[in-house]
Amino acid sequence: MSETDVSTAAATTTPSPREWVYSAPASGLRPGDHALLHGRPARIVTVTVDRDTVRLTGVDLFTREARETRCGRDASVEVPVVTRTQYLLRDITDGRLSLLVETTGETRQEIPLPDGPLGTEIAAAFTAGSALYVTVTAAMGREAASGCRAARPKAP
Repeated sequence: MSETDVSTAAATTTPSPREWVYSAPASGLRPGDHALLHGRPARIVTVTVDRDTVRLTGVDLFTREARETRCGRDASVEVPVVTRTQYLLRDITDGRLSLLVETTGETRQEIPLPDGPLGTEIAAAFTAGSALYVTVTAAMGREAASGCRAARPKAP
């Protein structure tokens, strides 16, 4: 139910659409877990359990829009398989991030520079010459940059 943190990228196969989600009881979800809200992968922010219903409020992983749904206490909810992977930023070209897969030395270039404050932060750090790790969140066959942090120099 919670995301998988991976410190470096690993070669993985893309799961088929039926492997993108699994079912879980709505009453078992907690804040920080993930669920499909109105067909979109979302991080649960609040869970309210009444006598017969569960209200899930969350934030869409890719659009950052608030989403809410209600379901029966005994109902099953679809939960997306969500992964987070960190890549070293090498370049920004034509609005796309050039990301280094440290374990293989390969470069990924299909992730767009995000809009908004995160994109501004990534671009500013890159322009300033800072080494930066970019976190890419993947769910339901879609990927997007979702965070960044300064890369620490390796000890000699």
